[in-house]
Amino acid sequence: MVYAFCNTHDVSWGTKGDNTIVKDLGSVVQKGAVVEVELIEHGADMNVIYDKLVDDFRNPAPKPAAGPKVVSQDDYQRSFRTTLVLWWILSNAVLIAIISSDQLKPWLVVTSEDGNLTNYYLTGIFWSVAGLSAVRFIGALGYLLGRLFNSW
Repeated sequence: MVYAFCNTHDVSWGTKGDNTIVKDLGSVVQKGAVVEVELIEHGADMNVIYDKLVDDFRNPAPKPAAGPKVVSQDDYQRSFRTTLVLWWILSNAVLIAIISSDQLKPWLVVTSEDGNLTNYYLTGIFWSVAGLSAVRFIGALGYLLGRLFNSW
């Protein structure tokens, strides 16, 4: 459930915009039984290409002027999920601090006259999970019965 809630399989770190696969790997032309491949034959050609690459690294192209930042739908959803998960982790940490606090223990765990301990927090969690599971079961049963009678 935590994996589904966090949706961590869809968050990219450091690869924004680099999620496309390059399919152009070049081409080979075949004419009958002969395949033509273009090769560099002279060392001078290789040196010219190398010098051009070095020059490109030394003098990078100017960056375009920054315009208004446009946030894509995927980036917005990733940002929302990240914020939601951070708030969820924070709220769980606060809940753990409250439950494990010795000052609040008398309110959460009560000893009855016969010596039995009653934990109201865990009792509430149990009944809420049981109620939600019952609603889920009734909904799933209704869906299955609806499909059964509508398919004939």
